[in-house]
Amino acid sequence: MLMIFIALCIEIGIFLFLFPWSAVWEKSFLLGEMPWLKPIYMSHYLRGAISGLGLVNLWLGVSQAWNFRQLVSGTHPAGR
Repeated sequence: MLMIFIALCIEIGIFLFLFPWSAVWEKSFLLGEMPWLKPIYMSHYLRGAISGLGLVNLWLGVSQAWNFRQLVSGTHPAGR
């Protein structure tokens, strides 16, 4: 179960980090339906915030993988 959590955190992190800066972001269905959202949606601040959430997810996944590795090898303080 922990391995699924780690993989999910890393995958979501990579997606959230890269997607706001891709060309697909600018061709959103949301902009066609609500054009008044375009200044907010295309803002570099919003894109940076979403990328920041991606970095947090990446950090969480990597830190959990590191703790899992230490726990399995027996060097983690909680594993003794």
